Amino acid sequence: MRYQAIHHLGVGAVVAFGASGCATMSEDLSNDLAVARSEISAAESADAAQLSPEHLQTARDKLDTANRLVEENEYEQAEWRAEEAIIEAELAAAEARRQQTEQSAEEIQQSLATLRQETLRE
Repeated sequence: MRYQAIHHLGVGAVVAFGASGCATMSEDLSNDLAVARSEISAAESADAAQLSPEHLQTARDKLDTANRLVEENEYEQAEWRAEEAIIEAELAAAEARRQQTEQSAEEIQQSLATLRQETLRE
């Protein structure tokens, strides 16, 4: 009888300890939220709002969801959404850079074509 009481107390303590470990925001989650904000800012600086608005908005939405989940103490789901926000923001920035590079290449091609035409006239 005494063993059962101690055993139940021990199991209860482990469950309570385990639950309390999950009930606080992890350092990884805190870092992911900060990185997501930073990546969204970087995407905005890369003109993603004009060149990749869908991905940028998805990143913002996922970060908003992550923050809401933190308030609801749903830390694991919040960490997933924060990581997804990072990926979407990186994608938005990459898409913006791709479009800018493509535009620059087109401008260079046009300049080369103009130079060729001028050279042939002479």
